[in-house]
Amino acid sequence: MDRLNPEWIWILLSLMLLLIMSMEDIRHKEVFLWKILVLALFGICSILFGNIAFLWERALGILPGIFLLFIAWKTKEKIGKGDGLVLSSLGMQVGIYKIVLLLFLALCSSAVFSIVMMLLKRYHWKSTIPFLPFLLLGYIGVVLC
Repeated sequence: MDRLNPEWIWILLSLMLLLIMSMEDIRHKEVFLWKILVLALFGICSILFGNIAFLWERALGILPGIFLLFIAWKTKEKIGKGDGLVLSSLGMQVGIYKIVLLLFLALCSSAVFSIVMMLLKRYHWKSTIPFLPFLLLGYIGVVLC
């Protein structure tokens, strides 16, 4: 019987924490910084104890999150800073290529959700939605592929 790949330990811990953070984002539209820091610690451990061949790819994985932080700053937080920090933390685990795919999946799924909610007249054009649940969906999609 094969032993559990150490990489999967960080993935499973991140999934559990991201699920908790997503539920908080839905309920309160905010995420506690200490949980984001724990998620970042999982990302750092993933870099340190992961495959060394992908070190630069994983280090560059923080760039889309930094870009999201820049957008949050320029738009006076129309998208939250926590979303950018979470995306950077996840980027350390999955690397630059997969984090771009993760962000694409999250943006597409949030767009579909928003359109459906507007058609059902539950939301209107200016409504805000929590983004972490969509990052969770993207993360699941990326780690399973």
